[in-house]
Amino acid sequence: MYICIAEDTQVKRLYPLNILTPTFSLYSGAFTISGRISNVLKPSKTYLIVRNYLKPVLPEQHIFNPDNIHKHSSIWIFSSNLVIEHSCKRLIYQYSGKDHAWFSNGDFCFASISKSTLKKLFKEILFNGINTNIFSSFPQTNSHYKLYRYSWDFISNNTEQIEQDFYLLKKRKIQINKRSFKNIHLINQKKILIENNTPLQPGVVLDASEGPIIIGKNVRIYPHSYIKGPAYIGDGC
Repeated sequence: MYICIAEDTQVKRLYPLNILTPTFSLYSGAFTISGRISNVLKPSKTYLIVRNYLKPVLPEQHIFNPDNIHKHSSIWIFSSNLVIEHSCKRLIYQYSGKDHAWFSNGDFCFASISKSTLKKLFKEILFNGINTNIFSSFPQTNSHYKLYRYSWDFISNNTEQIEQDFYLLKKRKIQINKRSFKNIHLINQKKILIENNTPLQPGVVLDASEGPIIIGKNVRIYPHSYIKGPAYIGDGC
């Protein structure tokens, strides 16, 4: 399966968060938007569409262009604002190779594009990006899927995303640092993930009684720190 994650007409609603970075590179929970889409869908290849001035920051092999795209039979395009759900996998099995688009209250969420239609729309997408008019002739579904429409949506969705990410990381058998910490207090330890090379100093309290705690690699937690879940601390913090 080949997918494309695309910035579309919704991009300016998130200013200033995404002025200097692609929208799909923003974090919510333990993953970026693109990282979560890739982790849920596990595509063979992911292509990206961004504003022109941000293209230099992307690896060449991931840019949506003729050399990369024309060799594929069909593709799925996802909005860079999408809050991905596992139910999308069921739709992919059902609609791959067909033309169909999903919207949420008039805003684009994602679409399946057949090989023949991709050839017709390619230049328009390449030069004009993604907008709702491109899919006007597609069968459409008004869906329940959520989008990051405004900056405060990242805050309101953060708890739910950390909960989902905890089970996703746990399912992947993330390596937990099992060394014996001295004078550390872990509340609801089964909801705490700590990766390797993350020393916890004496007096640290990790309280996961109200939500999971995910701590990445090479994180320093200093003495007498109190961390209450749901919380995510990324690698190297």
